[in-house]
Amino acid sequence: MQHVHTIDAVLLSYPDSVHLGALPYLVGKLGLNCPIYSTIPVYKMGQMFMYDLYQSQYNMKEFCIFSLDDVDATFEKIVQLKYNQSVPLKGKFCCYLNLSK
Repeated sequence: MQHVHTIDAVLLSYPDSVHLGALPYLVGKLGLNCPIYSTIPVYKMGQMFMYDLYQSQYNMKEFCIFSLDDVDATFEKIVQLKYNQSVPLKGKFCCYLNLSK
């Protein structure tokens, strides 16, 4: 993916494979290096979900899309925010992030 380095930020809204399933691949294999934001519950449940997703895939077949190290690297990059916490964002679209509603 040639445009991965143009991404300014990632906002995680839900801890399932639809919302964060490709993130370990983007971070570990494609070098995504931007701030990633989520609420604390999304972080905790998402990390547990990604470990489980990897292990279930790895146990059924050869799984090489991402590794557990990629999952760890991804979750080390996540900035955990409290519900309704505002954060100024930098980049092309300077604005404030507010994770409410």
